[in-house]
Amino acid sequence: MTHEDRGWRPDLGLEEYGGHEIWDHGIGPHEINAGQVDGDIEFPAELKEGLAVLDDE
Repeated sequence: MTHEDRGWRPDLGLEEYGGHEIWDHGIGPHEINAGQVDGDIEFPAELKEGLAVLDDE
């Protein structure tokens, strides 16, 4: 498969290093990811049953 460079570049986070363009997605390991959700997760009953079977094996 061939990839054609159509000239699109992100508005932020584009740097050059060693002659190559480095793309940064705007989040570093020291920053909080606002898209991450912490909390309780509720699984459907079918999935819970399947997990229980796997735990028994």
